[in-house]
Amino acid sequence: FVDSESTASLSAMQLEGRCGSLALRRETSDFGIVEKVNLRSSRRLRASLQGDACGIIFLILLAQLRGKVLFEESRNSPKQIKLIGNLYDKCHRTLNTLLAFMSDGSQDVKDASSSQDDGAIAVYAKAMPKVADLLNTFSIANADAWTLCRPLIRASMFAEEDKSGEDSSAIPVHLIPFHPTSPEMEKSYKAMLPEECWDHITQLLFSRFYSYAIYDLKCPEETYL
Repeated sequence: FVDSESTASLSAMQLEGRCGSLALRRETSDFGIVEKVNLRSSRRLRASLQGDACGIIFLILLAQLRGKVLFEESRNSPKQIKLIGNLYDKCHRTLNTLLAFMSDGSQDVKDASSSQDDGAIAVYAKAMPKVADLLNTFSIANADAWTLCRPLIRASMFAEEDKSGEDSSAIPVHLIPFHPTSPEMEKSYKAMLPEECWDHITQLLFSRFYSYAIYDLKCPEETYL
């Protein structure tokens, strides 16, 4: 998996590669060496994590644990800064890797009997709590809650673009609650920031800030060439 390590030691070429597609990120990471993946085993592992929403539970626990590593006080003695940094980085890498694996639809089997409700994104959407629930029920930080839901938010935005000029109801039902302009999402924005903040920013700016990826902001044209 790429994009799970620190960017501190990356070269300019590797940083440019992070702005591109998954294929470009893989080609610019680890000197372009991409390990072969057993697709059948990968699908079985994803199916096991999707069962009983085990993967979603792991993601939520990792997000909670990452916050506790930083802010929970030790009962015996103060935690060492190096230990805190190491534990935080491990949680961050594991969360990013698992999130990418759970929401990766590139290995979905396409045949006559399959539908859009059978893909990885659809299964992920049906099991993932809404952003407001992650904040209020599971006490996950604002940025972490958006991180867990970002694959679904972006999928809903892409679906809307694909259906532009057509009936908006054609957007998959499981993605509608995660669309940035859906009534359910807009109703939850006010509680995500102090009231004074809304005097200076709009809900659109707020949602776009957490919805976009670097791939949406910059295209590494020279690296592709």
